[in-house]
Amino acid sequence: MNSLQQQLDTGIQHLRAGRFDEAWAVAEALKSAFPEHPEPYLFAADAARMRGDRKGAVGQLDALPDPMRSSAPVLLRKAQLQFADSQRAAALDTVRMAMPAIDREEGELRAVARILSDCQLAEEARDWLLEAHQRLPESVAVLFDLAVTEFHLNLAEEAAEHIDRLLATEPYHPGALHLRSQLTTHTADSNNIDALRRCLATGPDHPSLVTAANYALSRELEDMGQYEEAFAALKTGASAYRATLQYDSQQELESHALVRDGFSAADFEALPQGCED
Repeated sequence: MNSLQQQLDTGIQHLRAGRFDEAWAVAEALKSAFPEHPEPYLFAADAARMRGDRKGAVGQLDALPDPMRSSAPVLLRKAQLQFADSQRAAALDTVRMAMPAIDREEGELRAVARILSDCQLAEEARDWLLEAHQRLPESVAVLFDLAVTEFHLNLAEEAAEHIDRLLATEPYHPGALHLRSQLTTHTADSNNIDALRRCLATGPDHPSLVTAANYALSRELEDMGQYEEAFAALKTGASAYRATLQYDSQQELESHALVRDGFSAADFEALPQGCED
């Protein structure tokens, strides 16, 4: 028999390839073969979500016996699913239930912060990210999440400090380069134009970097009134971004047909009315 991880990998491959029924079959088999492990139920929740059954996805996690049902990974995944189903209040209640069980591991700290941020509690999300940063001061992922949250809280100086620390470790981080350009109005005496041009000249020729660095360059040039150069950088960035898009009109039509055939008017009438608050 293949190991639990091998079978999970097979199921994940089915999900990535859009073979949702095959993934669901793997999930059902895994729950029968490994009932004492939470991983099959977490995967079953993902498979149910991809099949359009959001309530069923949460039900998979609720079917777990305690103490697994009350573990931090399960509660965090449940909160994410509830938020995706427009159950903001329920998601917030669930993440608060998870908080005492968080083991202060990076992924869990970031997950709590993301759910809090999604629920419009950016200040509380920042508190969790500050704790994560204190525990893992070199974590690029934590530094970026923290800077983004501070940007939304209008804490531009704090965000800039964390972006600078991030870029000292990872100078070609696309998101950080782009975010830095949004934090202030740039002037002839205070800008990153030369640094961005060096980044484009010496960094990897990757579309995400070319896009982000050019968008950042465009923003800073625009701040300084250099509109022709700003537009040229914007155009270069947009071209790099378009090169990453893979659009297949036939696939798009087939996807629309699946939605049309898979959902009836009654299905749409049964949908919740949106966020509760």
